[in-house]
Amino acid sequence: MRELIKLPRKVLYDTWGATCGGILDEVMRDGSTHPVLISLHLTWYKPDTGEFFSPINLLELNRAGCSIVHIVILIDDIYDMFYRLSGPDELYSEEFMSHDRSTLKRLTDRMSDEGLQIQATEIALGELLSWRRAEMIQAENMARSLGSQLTVLGIKHDRRALQAIVSNPDATRIYLSHRISEHRRHNTGTVTQDRPLGQWIPVVEEVNELHHLFLDHHQVLINPTAIDELRFKKTNPEGRRYPLLGSRWPMPEPTERLLCEVPETSGDGSPVADDEQACDYEHTTILAADLPKIHPVSFSVSRSLANRVLLEIPFRDHVIVENTPNLCVYRPFFCRDLETAGSEADWSSGVRPEVNHWLETQPFPGQTTASYSKVRRAAFVHTRLEMKCRFQWLLQDPNWGRFLENVRKPLRKNWKRLGISEDEIDGLFANHIPEVKPNPLDRHPDESVARTKSESVFKAIRTAVQTALHLTFTSLERPSEQPSDEKETPITLGQVALYAIDEGADRGAERMASLVSGLSSFFAEDLDATQVERLNHGFWGDCERCFEQCFEPHERVALDRFVSQHLKVPYDELEQLAGEGDPA
Repeated sequence: MRELIKLPRKVLYDTWGATCGGILDEVMRDGSTHPVLISLHLTWYKPDTGEFFSPINLLELNRAGCSIVHIVILIDDIYDMFYRLSGPDELYSEEFMSHDRSTLKRLTDRMSDEGLQIQATEIALGELLSWRRAEMIQAENMARSLGSQLTVLGIKHDRRALQAIVSNPDATRIYLSHRISEHRRHNTGTVTQDRPLGQWIPVVEEVNELHHLFLDHHQVLINPTAIDELRFKKTNPEGRRYPLLGSRWPMPEPTERLLCEVPETSGDGSPVADDEQACDYEHTTILAADLPKIHPVSFSVSRSLANRVLLEIPFRDHVIVENTPNLCVYRPFFCRDLETAGSEADWSSGVRPEVNHWLETQPFPGQTTASYSKVRRAAFVHTRLEMKCRFQWLLQDPNWGRFLENVRKPLRKNWKRLGISEDEIDGLFANHIPEVKPNPLDRHPDESVARTKSESVFKAIRTAVQTALHLTFTSLERPSEQPSDEKETPITLGQVALYAIDEGADRGAERMASLVSGLSSFFAEDLDATQVERLNHGFWGDCERCFEQCFEPHERVALDRFVSQHLKVPYDELEQLAGEGDPA
């Protein structure tokens, strides 16, 4: 390939077209109806001139009788790519790197060979980031031009994920959205009795196990931590980054089933290999050998590279979200206990944009999309402890004020739909239900709508609270049960499901298997809108119980009543009018 890539681009374009045409002619002559897998790169790189270009000719691929139904792009960490391309006669071999060092030496005064090597490595890693990005952009453009589905798959996934797509191009695919930075901080942070340094917390194992469990149901769960590059060590959470990499997110066990080859490890977990570079299979010393010997230029290089990696993460993950029909948000409010529930009980800077991106891909009623043949579904999984933490966070100002406003808006809309006038709605919000008053025209009593439709008026409170809770636990507007001229969201009933699970290690495997069994039925569209709504009502019941447990036993109060008191709505009177309260 090194010699081939030196040819003029016109020759490379013509050669690619002739070769691809010959392959497709052979496939079509065979007459087989079985899927055919074609492996190729969409973007090439000429190191002599630093050019990225694509040899793809869509006219060759978009021919009659031949349909490209699914494109799968396999991606990997830049550190692993650099290691693979550092061997003899490879792109970043010692021969090529020495050429880069010579070039840098002409641009830099009095730089040592070690400093030049560090800079050359950073440049190479930056090139790999750009190359991978170009490959993904080309893949997405190719998929849209050919009307194909696209899957971006890190090679730290179970190989059964690729097998599932090859055997069934319409296999159910789900993007797993979860917190990452917090879990890494728990791994590398302060040593405590229950958190030894360098030991990942159980939620990390749960995330990895989900990947295998979904494959048992022939569904592909795409985990963003199959790529793990932003792991530069820090002196402290606010400190500068070291040019040393921390441990990568653990790969799903057993590693023998992964698409990539993982070095064999000994009993203590250390790799078994003869050459020094293979032993450092997590590439922790790719920029520096060890802390006492760090070259001064390494610090500026690590900051530059870390910034590039940081900016790459949203691009990569949002391309995956855009092209993966379904979304599973797993434990977004990760909290270890109620006492420490703080910022972690809010949406992270990575999860919430992914949820919003999923929402933006929904077609509005009446619209159609060529990208997906099935309804796009989303599931949110919370533990009951983390639901309590979320309520603790919610009861703080100004969070509570925003929540009350999110209840007030749908409540006003629901009452208006029942025929209640604006004046009467204002009266309800002033804790006053209008009395029976005579009509001056016919002198007959004219009862307020709040009294004549008391049951519907009272139930609208719970509906509005659930709507606000939906926004609280999903960051999505809840679909209306009744059609409205003003449609706030394209989400339909039955498209979003919420799950409440217990935390703890007891029967952990059984709990996870049961959860995935329910999730897989939901994503496979085995549950209709009524069943999903019933599932969500169970979640609202859990919400109410978790809310009550936020107070002392003698102070426990129902969520609807608590919210109504703060909205100054006559809850008790409405409850009695609806026949649901205790007259005594």
